[in-house]
Amino acid sequence: MGLLSSNQGVGVQLLDVSPVEGVLVILGASPSPLPVPTPVPTPTAQPPLPTQASVSGPTLVVQGQQATFTATLYSVNEHANVCGAVNYYIDNYAAGGSWVINPAGTCSASSGSLVLAGTDTAALSLGTHTLKIDWLGNNEYGPSQAVMTFTVTPSPTPTPTPIPTLTPTPIPTPTPTASPTPTQMPVRI
Repeated sequence: MGLLSSNQGVGVQLLDVSPVEGVLVILGASPSPLPVPTPVPTPTAQPPLPTQASVSGPTLVVQGQQATFTATLYSVNEHANVCGAVNYYIDNYAAGGSWVINPAGTCSASSGSLVLAGTDTAALSLGTHTLKIDWLGNNEYGPSQAVMTFTVTPSPTPTPTPIPTLTPTPIPTPTPTASPTPTQMPVRI
């Protein structure tokens, strides 16, 4: 008696009792366990690394004068600067596009600058405003925002510089003198 296994996963117990040579009599069959395939692990996407954004600049901006602000993106885990573009907003309104921070190839730089021209600050009302930068993140670094406030002050009114004018010097008016009275002269004839 012996056990025969097949590639179909069925084990068969055999007994050779047949008078005919080469004929096997099957007494019973029992299934043998099939090998369970090992699942292949699915790679899980790593979450983006945390990123910290910051923005700084003047807290007082004179209306009509240029103002420069600085933004920085920083990878908290890697302790390194991040390259990319941020959107910027003044008082939660888009301020005209994206601001490139640490342009590709210059990631050793620590920050990027936003310059508001005098015409930009002239369009802002007097008082407190916010500047927000918004880093949307990418596959490697997570999103981050930073906000700062600044106050627009009026442009100082220039004190007029007196322009010297030529003041004419008055010409003295001659004082009238008595007119000569005619004297009589004898006339000879």
